Amino acid sequence: MGESGQLCRWRNYRFGGFTLCPAASQLRKGRKAVRIPSQSFAVLEALLEVAGNVVTREELRARLWPDGTYVDYEHSLNAAIKRLRSALGDDAQQPRYIETLPRVGYRFRAPVESDERIRMLALQEFHLLSETDGGDAFCVGLRDAVRAELARVPGLEVFPPIAGPSLEERRVEALLEARVFRDRNRVRVCAHLQGAQSGRTLNVAEFDRELRSPLALQKRIAAELVRVIRGRLGSDPRDGGLAAG
Repeated sequence: MGESGQLCRWRNYRFGGFTLCPAASQLRKGRKAVRIPSQSFAVLEALLEVAGNVVTREELRARLWPDGTYVDYEHSLNAAIKRLRSALGDDAQQPRYIETLPRVGYRFRAPVESDERIRMLALQEFHLLSETDGGDAFCVGLRDAVRAELARVPGLEVFPPIAGPSLEERRVEALLEARVFRDRNRVRVCAHLQGAQSGRTLNVAEFDRELRSPLALQKRIAAELVRVIRGRLGSDPRDGGLAAG
């Protein structure tokens, strides 16, 4: 049910003036925190992950109470749904958010906006795919320039090249790598941002530029590349600051 992996936990959901932030375990209305029990929070997250589709009671039971947990889950799930509706100001008889499908499950019916914010990124090696004097040095300089640009992104932690189990250990969510083609007078760069666990391509950026000043071109491409992918990186400006609640 829904997505799995680190990226899903960094996805925020917005609906009807509310924002659910799974990574921070927070529900907000505007900038004010909304108090909500943990089980009700988990139900809301499950519904938002597949908004518009039905989540069965059995799926919710498996999510909230893993095998080996002994609880009257019918009563407990009903209570979690009731508290969730209370927190959202929803009405079971005329629902704005949570629709009940009797003896089946629930569906989140309101429009939902979501995003994926990457906080942990590994900057991989940049690979030169042409044999030209100075090409390796250009690759190294370009990667250094990109690293400097990424360092300016609020809320983003950048790791050196990383693979295998270390990705999970360090909670790296995405990888940024690039292929560089260089001849005497031009440079072409193809950069890929991909999910660290899924391998799914999140963004692709390509640049084809005339080569005059290598240092100036490295800085320009680095700035343009980070600008292209900036919307997925670091803290969301809309998520800053909670009022006491």
